[in-house]
Amino acid sequence: MAIGPKEATDDRLGDLLSIMGEDEERGPALQREMGQHLIQAYALPTKVARFDTTTFNVHHAPSEEGRAGGGLLTFGHSKDHRPDLLQFKQGLGTLDPAGVPLLTATLPGKQADDPLYIPAWRQMAHIIGHRHFLFVADCKAAALVTRATLDAQGGYYLFSMPMTGEVPDLLRAWVLNPPAKPEPPVLPGRMGEEQKKRVVGQGFEVEREMSASLEDGRVHRRSERWPVTCSDALAERRRKALHRRLRKAEKGISRPASSIP
Repeated sequence: MAIGPKEATDDRLGDLLSIMGEDEERGPALQREMGQHLIQAYALPTKVARFDTTTFNVHHAPSEEGRAGGGLLTFGHSKDHRPDLLQFKQGLGTLDPAGVPLLTATLPGKQADDPLYIPAWRQMAHIIGHRHFLFVADCKAAALVTRATLDAQGGYYLFSMPMTGEVPDLLRAWVLNPPAKPEPPVLPGRMGEEQKKRVVGQGFEVEREMSASLEDGRVHRRSERWPVTCSDALAERRRKALHRRLRKAEKGISRPASSIP
């Protein structure tokens, strides 16, 4: 059968992707081949890759499978504050600095994020062709077992630490009594300012010895570098936001009691 232009319409491509997505072997193989082709065809840099997830709410009647907690469309933690709507979760892996998509995954709406990062990193390493890239993600990727597994398997990562557990106390102690002399982080100049460097704040680095149990039960020990930074731009935004809230509170307190509804 000959393939012509009409086979490339949106509807038919959508049907093709639906069929491919239902196949547990052909779907990942298609993503892998397309990603490898993009990297080779455009000589894309493969030093930094990112992975993140988000949820999408849908106005859809729950199926019997969904009511039982199964299927793709389920109730879960809603980032849009709509717990009454079904949702699904989408993961996306991209190459920096252009944000070229390499990996996508459609997941049940109640799926937790924590277990997704190790499989995503392995798939992206397969597509990129090596493990010597910096894997960047948000604080949900910073589970101890995730970091230990990536290090044990030859990966590199950059995750922001969640402000839970011992982290707030460590951060407070380090900021009040820095273990190293703070230095100004410097970024390259913006477009047209290649020769100018931008000082964006200050920070220092702490090296910590870490250990964690891997999926196979082995204990993995390693040394981690924890950059502790203060962004001038972020600090200014938060300062302005605090002053706005203070002015609003002062204005509310100073209002006559008779004018308060």
